[in-house]
Amino acid sequence: MTAPGSPDGKVSGGELSCDREDGPLFLAFVICTYNRPDLLVRTVRSCLGQTNRSAVTYEVVVVDNSDDGSARGLVEGLAATATVPLRYVQAHPPNISVARNRGIAATASRYVAFCDDDEAIGPDWLDVVAAAIQRYDADGYFGARVPVIADLAPEPYGATEPTHQRPTPAPPADPGRVNLAWALKVYSRDLGRPTGTPIVMFGRGKARAMVVGTANSVMKRATCLTDPDPFDLTFGDCGGEDYELFCRLERRGCRFVWCAEAVSREIVPASRLDADYLALRMFSGAQVFVAAIVKNSPHPRLTEANLVARGLLQSVFWGCAYLLCRLVAPQRSRSVRPRVMLGLGKVIWRSKLRLYRLEERGEAQPSFALLTGRRRGP
Repeated sequence: MTAPGSPDGKVSGGELSCDREDGPLFLAFVICTYNRPDLLVRTVRSCLGQTNRSAVTYEVVVVDNSDDGSARGLVEGLAATATVPLRYVQAHPPNISVARNRGIAATASRYVAFCDDDEAIGPDWLDVVAAAIQRYDADGYFGARVPVIADLAPEPYGATEPTHQRPTPAPPADPGRVNLAWALKVYSRDLGRPTGTPIVMFGRGKARAMVVGTANSVMKRATCLTDPDPFDLTFGDCGGEDYELFCRLERRGCRFVWCAEAVSREIVPASRLDADYLALRMFSGAQVFVAAIVKNSPHPRLTEANLVARGLLQSVFWGCAYLLCRLVAPQRSRSVRPRVMLGLGKVIWRSKLRLYRLEERGEAQPSFALLTGRRRGP
């Protein structure tokens, strides 16, 4: 089987034209990666290993956003034995929006499925998504995400057990940072509703307890990916580029649905359960949340005032709770601190924190100390 647009099926790059809207279902997995070869192998193999009983035409495109092309050899090695087209492209400079846009341009598929390089999907994922596309004909589909702590990460999935029937891994002992059950919810995505339930991105009807991102999502090219650069480059170093796109698409009338059985499992490093890191992540997430909604609101000034006011209230409430916990339950204060930062991020949202660049340099936790003027600890 050869790669669409590639006469010999070899690993290659290049931009392709979209296939016909009324043709057979053609889907491309786009996997953006940055210097994570061990995790990338797991992700690519899970995409290549689909049972595909629905006979979907599909390919896998790996977008390497590193400066030195570190993933090329790995992808070439996997492509040599793959029975599904696997292609490698590069994207420069390092910027997640640049990488996602490059991946979209490099494939001709009617549907684009986005997978992060730290997650794996089950062998029935493609069949589940194909059934949802046939039944609901929406513009975008979002599946569940289950976090797995890195040190306890199992093989992605069993060969025969359907994705949605596998239990959530039991959490390990509390690492002494934050409440583990709460921390894992930060990395989870579960609407708790049946497949086909509409997803509202912002405004009235938005699911408050669920964060929507591109990981484990499927977009229809003809309605969702028509802009020259679908993902806004100004969000590329701080995150939120996916949520901004979804808000923009919703304003244009695009419709999104939940796909409960399309589950992925994300490897979460233990360092990302650290209270300081979670506080910084909450702060940055709140900033880009406000930026995305204000940018796409028909009344941006009113929307900004409303969100900043909510942020102030959250900061005061959780700030008081944090001080109280410091006095009576110091350990619990670690789980309260990120909530304080969530409120502050909505207030101080204009100067967005470049979280991805801090993570790249290993400076996320020191930056929390600089941001708050405090040392590590409760």
